[in-house]
Amino acid sequence: PAAAARAAEAMAETARATQADLRRVMSVVREGEASVEPHPQLRSTRELFSVMRDSGLDVVFEEHGKPIDLMQGVELAIYRILQEALANALTYGGVGTQARVSFTWSADGLQIKVEDDGARAAARREGVDPNDAKQRAYTLDDDLRALTDEVTGQGIREMRSRAELYGGILTASPVPGVGFSLAVVFPSLRSTMTAPHLPSPGSA
Repeated sequence: PAAAARAAEAMAETARATQADLRRVMSVVREGEASVEPHPQLRSTRELFSVMRDSGLDVVFEEHGKPIDLMQGVELAIYRILQEALANALTYGGVGTQARVSFTWSADGLQIKVEDDGARAAARREGVDPNDAKQRAYTLDDDLRALTDEVTGQGIREMRSRAELYGGILTASPVPGVGFSLAVVFPSLRSTMTAPHLPSPGSA
């Protein structure tokens, strides 16, 4: 009985400590949420594109279809995915890399693509003609790996998690001799995640 009592007290103390830790975590989360208000929206991507261009990334944006007005959480997830994808394009491709961003709206969802030519940009900086087959620094094995290997990394995992929160599917792969390609498909946003009208990122 004495041992059982000591064990019960130890468990109670552990539970109290855990509760205190959880309260501290929730406090940090609330403070973090408050500190980032207001959250970026899709229309904020215009400023994001401008910042990335000023940093040396050539961002080209195009949009197809009729935009769906989205809830704030969806817009924030899309913004963060774009932010990470463009930052990666600049980090790995370097100044002079072109990133083509496209939004394709369907009746119920959205497909986003971010495709960069970072490998070609790096070749140009090194004085190599990326269009010259004899100078290309990739092989058939590189093509095979691009088709079969799964891209990992903290940034990719975070982007995939953000997409999955809203039913999205993210795919990413290197394009040998060209750069990197990332696509996110949100197949069904209209049914539960629409909001009052907001300008699209391509509008003035």
